[in-house]
Amino acid sequence: MLSYKDSSNNTHQVDFYARDTFDCIMLAREFDSYLDDHPGSVIRTQQKF
Repeated sequence: MLSYKDSSNNTHQVDFYARDTFDCIMLAREFDSYLDDHPGSVIRTQQKF
């Protein structure tokens, strides 16, 4: 799971199946143009079991 804040300070969460944090962020950037333009907006990644 990846959490990020948008320009209005709203928190969003998205789920991706990824091997590690780096892959999760790269997948999120592919599917969400805001994250691609603002990679520093990621506030948390969490592994689900």
